[in-house]
Amino acid sequence: MPDHAKLLRTLGTETSCLTIGVAMKGDETATMNYPLTDSGDHTKRHAAIPFSDQAALEVALSLKNDLGAKVLCCSVGSIQVRSMLSSTLALGADQAVLIMSPSGLSNVEIAANLAATLVNCSFVFCGSSSNDALTPAVPGLLAAMLEAQQALGVSTITVSSGSTTAEANSQEHQTEDSDAPDRPPSLLVERKFARGKRELLRLTPRGVISVDPYAAKLRRASLDAALARSEAEVVVRPTVSLPTQWQSMVLHPIGSSPYRPRTKLLQGPDQSLPVQERIAVLLTGGNPARRAEPLYLDPKSAAQLLLETISAWDRSERR
Repeated sequence: MPDHAKLLRTLGTETSCLTIGVAMKGDETATMNYPLTDSGDHTKRHAAIPFSDQAALEVALSLKNDLGAKVLCCSVGSIQVRSMLSSTLALGADQAVLIMSPSGLSNVEIAANLAATLVNCSFVFCGSSSNDALTPAVPGLLAAMLEAQQALGVSTITVSSGSTTAEANSQEHQTEDSDAPDRPPSLLVERKFARGKRELLRLTPRGVISVDPYAAKLRRASLDAALARSEAEVVVRPTVSLPTQWQSMVLHPIGSSPYRPRTKLLQGPDQSLPVQERIAVLLTGGNPARRAEPLYLDPKSAAQLLLETISAWDRSERR
């Protein structure tokens, strides 16, 4: 791998416009759906875009026009991952790079390979999970290797550029942007924590952002784009070695408490619906295949049923 500091100094010299990177996982176990027949490929010859990465890709594609940028998608994996990257080109990405590697690479090695390709990106978007118990280890490592700002678990992203602010959250941010017309494009991101707490951050180039999987829904490619896509357009590169300063990097768990996943970001029911229908949507999770049957119980029986249901949910999660 080229010298890490030298790579960082080349930021902005090889590309004439803003570049947004998307670091993606090659999920070879997921089933890819064909866009024409909507049938699944169960041969495992193709890899699908993981659910945790779909929101990151959609955010990057949405910001493409707002920032006048190019979108570069990159993944580390086997040749099966090439079909996943070609689907990103059909969705609107400008370039896709596959770093061929054997299975079993550590998160540090994956981050180093991603950093070598995404070093010229002003912003890099990632999914909210890595290969270790669905924790965002790779985005954090990637930010460290790129010496970039980082924001993990972001649920809302807005753009501010010079004197023009798109989707600004408050008049205060608009005033700040108008005071600095020559400021490079920046992003306002919001992170949500437990108990309703929120954190608002402003990121300037370079920044690494992991996106909550429920923050955006991935678009579908047009028919013409799906037919025109070609796996040959995906650039294939070999893996690179770890930078010297990261070769001794080993991740160790710091605790043994039960794993608690991040709270999911879900949209509420339509406020125009009647009250009973809104309650039904909440009980079924918006899935019409699930039915919520009303029960009429006295307070003691209702409390007992709730406790039994919660205990059953807890037992199923432990399995």
